[in-house]
Amino acid sequence: MDKIFPLKKKIPFKRMPTFFFLSTFIVMFYFTFDKNIFISRKW
Repeated sequence: MDKIFPLKKKIPFKRMPTFFFLSTFIVMFYFTFDKNIFISRKW
């Protein structure tokens, strides 16, 4: 938690939701992509 705090201060408050949305989107995309690879390997 202590390491995240300085980053929050550096990033403007208005940009935080956008950053959060992008990170969530990237994670979701990665997991979907990973599942597709796993399914294709299984078949």
